[in-house]
Amino acid sequence: MNPLFTKIKSAYDSVDRWYKRCYNAVFFSCKHMSQLSSERLDRPLTMRERITRRIHLKMCTWCRRYENQLQFLRNQFKHYASQYPEKSPEKLPEVS
Repeated sequence: MNPLFTKIKSAYDSVDRWYKRCYNAVFFSCKHMSQLSSERLDRPLTMRERITRRIHLKMCTWCRRYENQLQFLRNQFKHYASQYPEKSPEKLPEVS
């Protein structure tokens, strides 16, 4: 094998590994994003989570659709609860 080709391939592999490590450190996977989207409804997100969520949603159509579906379901449940307050379950005690 040509020594120049070997050096170029080695440099490319090094950059490729570095890029993948950085990408995974900065951006969440779709699986992690779907979990984060659900958690967002229950707790405030950290600054890093909010920023990476926004970036991911700009790039990922599927995660945007999932977020829209979660929001739609949440709105429908709120509407149902306000329309039929007598059918709303009693509040459960807080768990420590």
